Amino acid sequence: MREIDRESRVPPWRQIADHLRAEIESGVYRPDGPPVPSRALLAQAWGVASSTAHKALRALTDEGLIEPVAGMGFYVTGRAQ
Repeated sequence: MREIDRESRVPPWRQIADHLRAEIESGVYRPDGPPVPSRALLAQAWGVASSTAHKALRALTDEGLIEPVAGMGFYVTGRAQ
């Protein structure tokens, strides 16, 4: 994964969401594939708080790109393609 640009005016949660959105758009994550990284994995990989990673996932959920599946994680929706 990438590192947060601490000098950027773009908040860390938005940087993560933008990165995941780009990966979804490029086909790294697909509706028929595995889930996007969990909140815990994102927080660890990006060196951010769990709440920051959660906000990134919530933003993509609100955009309709991913959806939570109880106990399974966040999956790319068919609308994302």
